[in-house]
Amino acid sequence: MKLLSKGVALLLGLFAITSCSGGSEGEESITNEYIRLATGGSNISLTQSETSKSVVIQSNCSWNVSITDNANWSTLSITTSTSGSGNQNIELSTDANTTRSKRTAKLTFTKNSGNVSFSITQEAGDISFSVTPKEYEFPASGGQYTFTIDGNIDWNVSAPEWCTLDKTKGSGAGLLTVAVEENPNTTARNGQILFSGERSATINISQQGKAYSLTVSTNAFNMEALGGDYDITVTCNGSWRINVDNASWCSVDKNSGSANTSGEKVKVTIKPNTTTEERKANITIVAGNDAKIETVSVTQLAGSMPEVTTPQYEVTSGTQIILSATYTSMFDVTEYGFCYGISTNPTEKVKVGENGGKSGEIKTTLTLEDGNTYYIRSYATSAVGTTYSNDVTVEMKGKQPGKDDNPSPNDF
Repeated sequence: MKLLSKGVALLLGLFAITSCSGGSEGEESITNEYIRLATGGSNISLTQSETSKSVVIQSNCSWNVSITDNANWSTLSITTSTSGSGNQNIELSTDANTTRSKRTAKLTFTKNSGNVSFSITQEAGDISFSVTPKEYEFPASGGQYTFTIDGNIDWNVSAPEWCTLDKTKGSGAGLLTVAVEENPNTTARNGQILFSGERSATINISQQGKAYSLTVSTNAFNMEALGGDYDITVTCNGSWRINVDNASWCSVDKNSGSANTSGEKVKVTIKPNTTTEERKANITIVAGNDAKIETVSVTQLAGSMPEVTTPQYEVTSGTQIILSATYTSMFDVTEYGFCYGISTNPTEKVKVGENGGKSGEIKTTLTLEDGNTYYIRSYATSAVGTTYSNDVTVEMKGKQPGKDDNPSPNDF
């Protein structure tokens, strides 16, 4: 009987030693040492947005605690002491789960009789995706800019052909660098960077136009009174327009032009100046929206009156005389002749001819009354006006006795 009692006692001791030497997940319920969750079970759960958790354990032994099996959850930590005994509160700290996957780890206790682990899980985050800033303007010279991406999804991205992206796809948060070359045009350009995936997003981008350059072949020229055409060359890297300031006698053959780095000719037409005063006009060339302005000053010389010579005369017989003079003119002479009368600066005209060109001779025969003194001058008319020569004095003597038709007393 004594041998049987000793055998039973030995077997019971061996069973107790075996039970305390292994590890398990959850509480140790058979051995004398135990660690268990006050809430029961073997799992500690956190919502997606929870960043802290107080875990109450019940224990009758000394222990050390650590976070294990947390390869995808590096932000999980214990903020209270990692060693203790008996009942304690274990404080856990983490960040909100912004990923699309559930995160897992273990809270592992080490005690004399072995290890006890409890599972920790955090729910997956909701879908999120955003980019900043939402818009950006590049300078005309080009450059690059880096945009910030926040999110937890895979994404693809595309951009206009004048942009270069450092990547066309990605996952989760990150950076996107966009490079833009110099804008070759004077007009601004606009576009969008488009993100696609489970969520979409748009960045509005623009680039300033290239600065206008505008030159003209001359900023001033003179034109003779007769008028004519004059070519100026406009060189511009964008669109331009041209106008003449308040001068009906000056015109251009086009009102606008487009980019042409080799230059574009504009014909300026000047009408004849039939006045005796010099006149001026301004031609204004404007690039873009008044971005660049050039002015061409036009000066036209005054017109000049015809020139005529003082008449020459020859008395042929009796009361007839032959008159002759010459004229020269800048503009074609439309009428020419003589004026005569018995007072100075006579106005009675004897038109000799019309449309006589720019030079010629004025010649005619006049019959005058005998016994009078006449004043005769030549004239010529053009588009500018009429010019009169100085007077020539012609004395017509009366018939003398014995001569002409009067019989001489000696004949009686």
